[in-house]
Amino acid sequence: MEGSSKSPELSPSIIEECCYIVEQSLNFVYRASRMGNSIGPLEIRAVKHGTFDELMDFCVSKGSSVNQHKTPRCIKLEEALKILNLRVVGRYFSQQLPGYKTLKWKLNKEYVMHVRKINSVSD
Repeated sequence: MEGSSKSPELSPSIIEECCYIVEQSLNFVYRASRMGNSIGPLEIRAVKHGTFDELMDFCVSKGSSVNQHKTPRCIKLEEALKILNLRVVGRYFSQQLPGYKTLKWKLNKEYVMHVRKINSVSD
């Protein structure tokens, strides 16, 4: 998309599947919380082309070095959040709960690994 200000067309079903795949890769505590409705589904927000350039300009205006700038992982400043939120072009959520079978397998695998560790120490 270099040199273009037009954003690509996004397929909602593909992005929602991405949300689900990311949820499946998170640890069992997250998945158990999702399955118990303690937390909502994972959300991906697509933003307009150039949004992160705009965010960098904002950070530089607040004293960041242009040569050392990295896209922040966590944004706390209201002004920076506003830059992102005003440029959202799509919101996508996981449409499924993360799999219980995967959760159960992971719990069993961690239990087995823990038991093996205990057994190897006592041998």
